[in-house]
Amino acid sequence: ILIPNLKLKHNTVPVHSISEIEFLKKEFSNNIRQFNVYDNDKLIAGTTIFETKNVAHSQYISANTDKNSSGSLDFLHHHLLKNIFKEKKYFDFGASNKENGSYVDFGLNYWKEGFGARTQVQFLYELKLKNYKPLNDLFI
Repeated sequence: ILIPNLKLKHNTVPVHSISEIEFLKKEFSNNIRQFNVYDNDKLIAGTTIFETKNVAHSQYISANTDKNSSGSLDFLHHHLLKNIFKEKKYFDFGASNKENGSYVDFGLNYWKEGFGARTQVQFLYELKLKNYKPLNDLFI
């Protein structure tokens, strides 16, 4: 569902390849989880959750074309917020901007705010690193 949706709507591909996700899942087995919604064994919606002690970050949110009438994404995220990650300090829906922060996708932002989410300013920085290996320990 995800790859065709990203191609059609945004002419892009997922940030991570399947092999990268498999590698990350292997390395951080307790921090990456997939949640899906099925209708009679047919996948209709899903999201990948990247989890830390305080945060559950929903990424790769996607659903089939019936998502508005079925409410599959709403159902999924309501379940995640109210049952699975209710003890987390933050639930992060990710960015609601396009073209590297040039403008806000107000429809996407509206959907996220329907769950109580609020917009936070996201600063973007670009750093040239000569030696990135020490950063490996920063995020673990």
